[in-house]
Amino acid sequence: MSPTQIDKAPEQFKLVHVTEQENINFTRYQNSLAWKGALTEDDYVLREYVLSKSKITSSGNNKLYVFMLKSTFDNEPLCSIEMLVRDSLKFEYDNDGARVRKSSVLSGCIGGVFTYPQKRGKGYARIMVDKLVQVAKQDIVGPDGFTFLYSEIGEYYAKNGFKSFPVDLIDISLRNVSQVEPPQVEYELIEYHQFQELMDQYKIYFEQDVIAKVEQDHKSRVSINPTSDLVDWFHLRAKFITYKLFHEQQGHVVDFKKEYDTIKDSLVHEPKVFGLQLKQNGQVTGFIIWTIDWSSETAQDNYATILKVVAFDNQDQTVVDLIQLAIHHFVHYPVLGKPTTNVKLWESEINDAVKRHLVERWSAETGIDNSSRSAILMNNPIDEERLMKGELVWEENTKLPWF
Repeated sequence: MSPTQIDKAPEQFKLVHVTEQENINFTRYQNSLAWKGALTEDDYVLREYVLSKSKITSSGNNKLYVFMLKSTFDNEPLCSIEMLVRDSLKFEYDNDGARVRKSSVLSGCIGGVFTYPQKRGKGYARIMVDKLVQVAKQDIVGPDGFTFLYSEIGEYYAKNGFKSFPVDLIDISLRNVSQVEPPQVEYELIEYHQFQELMDQYKIYFEQDVIAKVEQDHKSRVSINPTSDLVDWFHLRAKFITYKLFHEQQGHVVDFKKEYDTIKDSLVHEPKVFGLQLKQNGQVTGFIIWTIDWSSETAQDNYATILKVVAFDNQDQTVVDLIQLAIHHFVHYPVLGKPTTNVKLWESEINDAVKRHLVERWSAETGIDNSSRSAILMNNPIDEERLMKGELVWEENTKLPWF
């Protein structure tokens, strides 16, 4: 059967919700061929199982779905896909009441799209995504929500109806940085899973900012719900990888069959610090959160990705100080004595003035093509039309919702 024939006959394929752990593991073993990084195939599958216990996949409306596309003729598995459903927000201007209405919706983030090697080049992935989008609209997300993804293959998903909103990256090399003077400000380091209070404060700040924008331009906005659960997922991921690469071989044992809180509390090894906050007269004026990834299979160095940097006082200098303090920490307190060679952040995280400072002070490279190209699709046709016309804005298009 040719790709053209397949494109015209999606009814010859079925999207199957995979629920048994053995079958879920099968899909992830296939995915490990592309995304295991420094982990073994078995450890990649275990990591995904552990992450599925986190609150962004198993608390309230949050849920992780795994699907497989199969032939209706012989039930043969062809490719697989995952969708992470999370609590999200919609802000709309009510012309009659002259006010902004905030409502709770769901969003579905697509990930783990993988066509099995022997089945590639036949259009299966596109059929699978189309079928999942329809399931999301009708059942698991609903018509008022939205679906988004991070494409590793450019504009591929435009044919599935997604509109790209790519965000360039900034990279700060620390390879030749041996000393960093911290700014003369009051700050505190923040450890693993200690970000709830800050993120609760940020959510209030974020919503007030979005409401002000809607009041000004009357454009609707959608966003994920920015909670500490998102941050904790990244940090659980970083802790797991570091444990598998370095700590397990030293005899430190973690039972990953246990419940989430037990696993979380067992991961006591480095890295411990994942952020810091600035204070003035006892009040938090801003904070920064990062995560750590290992750069290669030899894992001799790592890089930090800034997940969120916030100035509650709306001062550029606060953001500059936060980034400099983070760099000071990376340079002077390396994880396991292994250097942090680069700091990466999405350009949507800072404004142009701060970006210019990073270029001047740290020789930051900007405008780097982001291999994770953000794209979104509104489940409601009216919302989708407004998105295409620029009358609906996707907020928090940052690293934070990445999956």
